[in-house]
Amino acid sequence: MAILVGVSRICVGVHYPLDVLVGALIGITSAVIIYFTVPKLTIITTIITKYESIEKVFASKFLEAKKSKV
Repeated sequence: MAILVGVSRICVGVHYPLDVLVGALIGITSAVIIYFTVPKLTIITTIITKYESIEKVFASKFLEAKKSKV
């Protein structure tokens, strides 16, 4: 999808091809850096674990409320 958007922006004349290529390189580079660094940050892992435990509580309450209405 991103490739189609990039090509369409070049065809319409909004961007030059080099603009789209540099933007793609910046996006890919930042995604790779984040992919490898975020899992190593313990604070993020702790926050995600706490969020998932809170989410389980809300999900179970939602399912209980849904079952009681049926």
